Amino acid sequence: MALFVGDALYIQVGTHTAFEETYARLEAAIRLGLLTPGARLPAERALCTRMGISRSTLRSALTALAEAGHLRSRRGRGGGTFVADKPPARSPAPELLSEWRAVCDQRMTLELGVAAIAAKRAPHDEADALHALLDAAGEAAPSDYRRIDRQLHVMLATLTRNPQMIVSTLRNQNAIADIVAAVNRVDEVGHAPGAGHRQLVDAICAGEVERSVQLMCDHVTATTDAIAAHLARNAPQGA
Repeated sequence: MALFVGDALYIQVGTHTAFEETYARLEAAIRLGLLTPGARLPAERALCTRMGISRSTLRSALTALAEAGHLRSRRGRGGGTFVADKPPARSPAPELLSEWRAVCDQRMTLELGVAAIAAKRAPHDEADALHALLDAAGEAAPSDYRRIDRQLHVMLATLTRNPQMIVSTLRNQNAIADIVAAVNRVDEVGHAPGAGHRQLVDAICAGEVERSVQLMCDHVTATTDAIAAHLARNAPQGA
């Protein structure tokens, strides 16, 4: 099956919090660029089937997302549900920064596992899609790079073929995006792509488990350290 980063959106939703999970996953997909501005969502029947939810649950989530400004509807020929051309900015929860270390720790645990399992399971023919994303990142503006970088991490999670890891990565990347936004999108947090990303992709595609884990650890540590340094520099005096 061909790799498609948007497949992370369609992992089946649990039954106990179907509305909340559907809303959160669609919102995260929009924020992380899996659903781009102006993109048309699949038909309701297809979404319900792929996500394992009822039509009433889906419609409630779509209505709430439209009211929040993330989606728009168009009637008539060529109509449907579309991602807003300019989705609203999300205001991070006030308590988010107090939890930033826990979110980064969760990311470390999760992404090291992703690197190890992806290296064991990734078929060699996925390398072209991963390198195409890296090439796009290398040519992107800083704000676009951050979006592409998050897509890369979600794409790596899809290589595990593990629905729980894919969904967990989607949630964690959304939280990391909030933290980076809360620290004013400092340049060092959204650092430009370098050899490390390409080495990581090459190691995973070559099935080099230990090297993949070490490279992922280095990458996540660098981002965590940059966030910590920024918060330390901007902490209130006497705190």
